Amino acid sequence: MSNNEQSVLCLPRSFITGCGRFTPWETARQVLVQAQANMTWLPRSEAERSEALVQPIPCALVVSEDGFYHVFRRINEGRADLKKRLSLVIGGHIDCGREDGGLYALAEDTLMREVGEELDFGVPPSSTEPVGLVVDPSSLESSRHVGIVYEVVIAGKIKPKAAEEFSMRSKYDGKPCTSQELLDLRKEFDPWSMIIFGEYINPSYARDLGSQLSLAIVT
Repeated sequence: MSNNEQSVLCLPRSFITGCGRFTPWETARQVLVQAQANMTWLPRSEAERSEALVQPIPCALVVSEDGFYHVFRRINEGRADLKKRLSLVIGGHIDCGREDGGLYALAEDTLMREVGEELDFGVPPSSTEPVGLVVDPSSLESSRHVGIVYEVVIAGKIKPKAAEEFSMRSKYDGKPCTSQELLDLRKEFDPWSMIIFGEYINPSYARDLGSQLSLAIVT
């Protein structure tokens, strides 16, 4: 491990026990209030191996002011479950730095940093609202990250600028889509996007997720 390796925020895995694939904010907020008393920082490489901890990832579900959802094509590198998949969210780890303000302040700071680093847009977000928690329960590895999902409303055109994350040449480089268009694209979604679509954007689709995912919780 490098002495310069960035540490990331971690929470006890037990805090997601009882959570579904998507937990609405009213419940998620209470869960996070309890979890933040046990926040800890670990070098990222250690956090990625831990079976006792999970990493909260603030992420933006980017929505236009007229209600379209922006879709991004991931690059053909990195994790197998993300390669070339379509994504509805952008986000990143909470890095060690600011110590004050608690979990919410850290999450919101990280969210706005990620939005600024990964998206090219002309007008700042008009609103930012937390909507819930998302977890992919299909394996221990996939459930090491828990998304704190915010709906971020942005006016005007949007382009990704994080070439290490998203394709710059795809037609889905921030393309705005209706809920019906998302339904047609759902088989190309990454796991978090599939869950968010099925249980938040279009709850009538949730039943079709069925038993595709079963929660992998280690206490």
